[in-house]
Amino acid sequence: MRVSCSSEPQQSRRALLAATVALTSVPSHPAFALPKDLTISDIQWATLDACPPRTFLPAGGKGYSCLRVSGKVEVPKKGFEAADVFGFVKDVDNNSALAVNPEGTSRTVVSSITNPVKGGGVREVEFVLTVSNESLQRQPLKFIGFKVSPQISVVEERFAPFSACEVDPESEGCAPI
Repeated sequence: MRVSCSSEPQQSRRALLAATVALTSVPSHPAFALPKDLTISDIQWATLDACPPRTFLPAGGKGYSCLRVSGKVEVPKKGFEAADVFGFVKDVDNNSALAVNPEGTSRTVVSSITNPVKGGGVREVEFVLTVSNESLQRQPLKFIGFKVSPQISVVEERFAPFSACEVDPESEGCAPI
């Protein structure tokens, strides 16, 4: 005995499969493609006398300092508008020095580059890191795995400086939490 089923479900599956193949085989437009993570080399740093205005400082800033960091990046021909910065900073005892990654166990954005970087060669990039004074006293500092991840310019909005109330919610003129 032969049982006949409607061919409608089979036709739907074929249409879905055809649409999936069509969508995945179309190359993405190169204008929307961002370069992959780019390694930062030749890292140099200096301690700043004061952190830039509205920089996040844990515990009201006591026990933390800011570093101006520079390094070289091989930038693709197209360049990039902005970038997230990833990496780890360890002191001589192998403790994490970064305020944004105190345990040093996760890959997290540690800073940002909000100025466009021209493409087609080796370019110098600069950014600011917040580190603990305790680690700063235990040098040399080790900069490990530093990379930039190019982004579109809206990274500026994500990394806009904190407002005075975000830095110190209890300061005068700030709404109670």
